[in-house]
Amino acid sequence: MILSLDAGQIRSSARSSAAGSRYAEAVLRVAGDIHASPLLELEREDGRDVILPTSRKLFDRVATLAVADCLVGGSAFRRRAIRELLNVAAFADWNPPHFLDTAEMTTGMALGLCWTRPLLARTEHDTIAAAIVEKGLSPGLAAAATGVPWMTANNNWNIVCCTGMIAGAAAMAGTGHPLARDALACFIPALRHGLSAFGADGGYDEGPDYWEYAVRYAVLAHALLDDTGPGSEVPAALARTWRYGRDLTGPSGRVFNFGDATERPRRAPVLGWLAGRAG
Repeated sequence: MILSLDAGQIRSSARSSAAGSRYAEAVLRVAGDIHASPLLELEREDGRDVILPTSRKLFDRVATLAVADCLVGGSAFRRRAIRELLNVAAFADWNPPHFLDTAEMTTGMALGLCWTRPLLARTEHDTIAAAIVEKGLSPGLAAAATGVPWMTANNNWNIVCCTGMIAGAAAMAGTGHPLARDALACFIPALRHGLSAFGADGGYDEGPDYWEYAVRYAVLAHALLDDTGPGSEVPAALARTWRYGRDLTGPSGRVFNFGDATERPRRAPVLGWLAGRAG
């Protein structure tokens, strides 16, 4: 389940081994640092009008606080996440000209809304939901209507942008908002273009770093659709793509470096989800 977390399972995993305990301690340490830090401010990449650093920090903060909340209970971490969500909801926009920024911000906001919903006051819920619609789904549908290149691209742009819009729509499921329905009808079919980038054996042309990025969002899209009801058939190429990350990593621990990649493989938690599908 993506839109809800099994706190009991997470606590059990933390207690089941020395490694689990170390991971739990690390999560709680980072969550404590977030709790003591200022709220996010808009941060741009050097020399580019791109706010991906902010979008990714939001996602990381929401995910870390969520797991920390599962580990210790109470409401402090969830309340901090609500403050983060309301803060980002107040940004003037999520930089739709560089739509990766908008898509990743929408993803973090959507998952945060679903996790914090039980504690939200009505005004808080409405503020966060309105931001997802007005700063995520609405510009996404407007961009799609103009035929932006990423709608039909067979690369990471399509996968990430479509998944961000699917996440926003999933968070709005049950609210009856028409843009949620419109977004699913638009971006589920469009996602097939991006998924076509995975070869029959799971290979991926853009190199190991972009592979991890694309497969992370491709898995998230399918998991969200499974959670919210429409469901989705996982393409065989996506189910097999765990082999690509394995086979490109040598005995040294370094990856075969091409496609603007780094030498060390990125951490890829979605391999656990793929392992479940591949057996």
